[in-house]
Amino acid sequence: MIILKPLANAVSLGNTGNTVSNATLVYVSTHNQHVMITLANSSGANLSSILITNPNYIIIEKRPTDLLSANSSSDVYATKIAYRG
Repeated sequence: MIILKPLANAVSLGNTGNTVSNATLVYVSTHNQHVMITLANSSGANLSSILITNPNYIIIEKRPTDLLSANSSSDVYATKIAYRG
């Protein structure tokens, strides 16, 4: 079981970069497909990418202005979360 502290509503990730409410910690999940998540800086330059297999989730640590995007616009969601403590 995973325990999360959500700080904002979930947003749908797509091809356009999203700061996910200027989050520094983001819960990303997919339910129907494999999806490539890309992390870019505020200028849009790619920093890294990671594949999430179906169904699964990951937690990404990033700068508030960094952008997350997905290679699919369906069923990929991101939520700003906090460290538990």
